[in-house]
Amino acid sequence: MPPMKLEDLNKKLRELAVAHKMCETVAAEWNTVWKKDKLIQVFLKNLDFYFDTRFITTDIMVSEFGHTMLRSVGISADDEYSFLNPKRTLVLGRSNSKVRINARNVSEVYVADVSYADIIVKGNAFVLIHAYDKANIRVTAKDNANATVLRHSVYAQIKTEGSVKVRSSLNP
Repeated sequence: MPPMKLEDLNKKLRELAVAHKMCETVAAEWNTVWKKDKLIQVFLKNLDFYFDTRFITTDIMVSEFGHTMLRSVGISADDEYSFLNPKRTLVLGRSNSKVRINARNVSEVYVADVSYADIIVKGNAFVLIHAYDKANIRVTAKDNANATVLRHSVYAQIKTEGSVKVRSSLNP
């Protein structure tokens, strides 16, 4: 299916977001047609809203933005891709990704849906990993690196090696 016209894409995404009770401040700003890069930046600034509502599917992400644009901002959606020292990465849908963080880099990684992520942390790097849904994650920390995994789902599969802490963010 070919991508929608920019006006139609804005209308569809705004309708989906408003239906899921998007923040009124963002809704008020979204009264013009935003370019695709602006749409992605707004999405990235509102990740809590996305993970609470899943108002946009990975199918829409891929068909409307394409893998190249998504990868350029650290998103792997139904994709197989490797990231090196990203500030923030999202591994979504049915992705199979490798994320490497080394030296003194700091990173935040979100893994959701049924994605697999192999995360390798070296040197003096630090990574905070969010595990949602049925995510399957392998985290390896070497040298003086530190990694913390926040489990947001009882179904997330987490395997660790080295200095990795796993914490639950589930409500009792």
